[in-house]
Amino acid sequence: MPKPKSMQGVKSPKKWTFLEDSVMANRYLYYVSDTPVLTDTNYDKMEKDCHKEKGYGNDSPVSRVGSSDKACYPSHVRALALYIGLKYTKRKSNG
Repeated sequence: MPKPKSMQGVKSPKKWTFLEDSVMANRYLYYVSDTPVLTDTNYDKMEKDCHKEKGYGNDSPVSRVGSSDKACYPSHVRALALYIGLKYTKRKSNG
């Protein structure tokens, strides 16, 4: 089903949320767990894609400096970080 004319050119909010949550989860892995799974280059690309998708300028939630305080990250972001970390560990151990 095609989008209504008023919605054409508008990105999916689900994509925004997932991309933003992915950036936050990877930030959690880096700052809180001290187990980064992305290279700096890949993380920067993901963050840039998130800025582009959301249409943010420099004041984006994902452009803020990361924190090592677990309370700064919503529970669903911490759960996603755990999932990403486990998948990475499993893949790394399988060679």
